[in-house]
Amino acid sequence: MEATYEQLETKGLLDPETLVLNGVLLRIEKTEISNKQIVVEGSKYRAGDGAIGTKVIVENIKW
Repeated sequence: MEATYEQLETKGLLDPETLVLNGVLLRIEKTEISNKQIVVEGSKYRAGDGAIGTKVIVENIKW
C-alpha cells in the first residue's frame, strides 16, 4: 500500500496508545543523482520507540 504516516493513521492502522503500525512504513527521504553517484537516504518505521535509517551510495567506478 502506498500511504503516508498520516494516511495510515487515518485508516486505523496505527495504535494510538502504543504508536505501533499494523505493518511497516518505508520512506525515501532524499535522493541525489550525479554523473558519478546516486545517493538514497531513507528509513523504516514500525513503532514509536524508534526508527532505522539508512544511506546508500552507489558509485560508478571504471576499472
